[in-house]
Order: sequence, then structure tokens, then C-alpha cells
Amino acid sequence: MALQLQHRVCAMSEAMFTALGWLQSEAPPFESKTDTTPVAAAAAATAAAMVADAWREVDKQISMLPGAQRTQAEQLATLQQLDAKNVAEGEALRKAITDAEKWQMRVRALLVTITDDSIQSIVAKKPKEEPKEEFM
Repeated sequence: MALQLQHRVCAMSEAMFTALGWLQSEAPPFESKTDTTPVAAAAAATAAAMVADAWREVDKQISMLPGAQRTQAEQLATLQQLDAKNVAEGEALRKAITDAEKWQMRVRALLVTITDDSIQSIVAKKPKEEPKEEFM
């Protein structure tokens, strides 16, 4: 729905710029005291119709947006509900992050313990070498 509205707004903008271009190209020189030419009048009428049609389409799309028919109080109530939900979700996310950090610290501590135990086990299994005596 929002994408369609955006396309309509772009079409309306294009119609307005096109209309301005037509009007400028068909307008008599500024110093001229003559009336508008029939071509300029037709261009102006066509341009005005294009802009009006584009505006009607945009207005139609806006009226179809969800919540467009709600009162200001209803819209504010919806925004407050969404804000409260956002706050609650934010708190839940912060708690989940805190819990994950605690688990991460526990895992690191366990890895240190496992590594230390493994090193001690390897050292304990290694046979001790007796010093060699060298004769000269």
C-alpha cells in the first residue's frame, strides 16, 4: 500500500513538473501584452487536468491507508500501545542480552578449567627424563 502511494506521489510530482514545463514553453514573452495563445490555453488545461487526476489518485491512496479513518484520539491510543509494547520488548531484549553475557562468562570459566585440567593431565603423563651424565 505504501509503495503504491509513493508511486502515485511520484506520478503527481512528475505531472506538476511537466505542467510547469509546458506552461513555460507555451507562455508568451513577459513583455508581451497579448493574450494567451490557444495552444498555451490548451496546454494549461491539459496540465491542470493531469495534476488534478494525479492528486485524486494520491488522495484515494491516502484514504485507503490503514487507520486513515481513525480519530486523532484513536491514533494516539494506538501509538501509546505501540510505545508500551516497544518498551516491554526492549526490556526483554536487555534481559536476554544480560543472560547471554552471564552464560558466556560461565562457558569461558569452564573452558579455562577444562584447558587447565587437560594441561595438568598431559604433564602428569609425560615421563620424566633423567639427567644424562657426560664424561669428558
